[in-house]
Amino acid sequence: MHDLSIIIPTLNESKFLPLVLQAISEQQYRYQLEVIIVDGHSDDGTVAAARAFSDSIPQLTIIESSERGVSLQRNLGAAKARYNHLLFLDSDVYLPKDFLNTLHVKLPDDDDCVVLVLHRPPTPNVLDYLWLITLFSFIWLVQWWRPICSGSFLLTTKHNHIAVHGFNEKAIMAEDVLYCHESVKRGAVYKLFFTPSVIGDPRRLREVGRFRLLWLWLKGYLYTTFKGPMYESNKLFDYEFGKHSESE
Repeated sequence: MHDLSIIIPTLNESKFLPLVLQAISEQQYRYQLEVIIVDGHSDDGTVAAARAFSDSIPQLTIIESSERGVSLQRNLGAAKARYNHLLFLDSDVYLPKDFLNTLHVKLPDDDDCVVLVLHRPPTPNVLDYLWLITLFSFIWLVQWWRPICSGSFLLTTKHNHIAVHGFNEKAIMAEDVLYCHESVKRGAVYKLFFTPSVIGDPRRLREVGRFRLLWLWLKGYLYTTFKGPMYESNKLFDYEFGKHSESE
């Protein structure tokens, strides 16, 4: 991994996005780095918050989409990306100091890949750590059968992204799992790293509930694996991108 494009879809993230961009601006990455914010027509100060980083992140692009949808927004960002390696990142996932340089040495230069790293909570919390241990233990086990990627942090290449035709924009859940399955089927190398790790805000755990969220994600994973994409016409439950009470 050398030059890198970080793509962040946003929807009403004026509270969290500045923290994410601040962490990116402090990376001191040794290669070229661009950040592409794709906003889904936010009605708060998300776009203004992103523009405030124009000086500290020289290669910052802000795309204001008239449509919302996490897959659509990721695909729009990838289409604008200058560099071969793409990092799809959620707007509440923070890169620790020197994260990119540490990850760089673990990855091959040219091979197509799909990469997931461990997420950890920002503050010590026993229940959050137990939840993460359960989740990533499951991910580690099933990687030998049907590996799992997460759109909260998904590193790949532009070549692979084009080969799998991007994220499924009609799928209402597990679009990242579909993306991973198709990538591996086409020959991309799957990598799961426990170090370096990123910091993920646990707000969805608070809103949905730890055990209920695990159950929803498990059902989405199994449905997608055995039956294919989940669309509006065959959805098992509601699970909508961007609906966080803390950011509204």
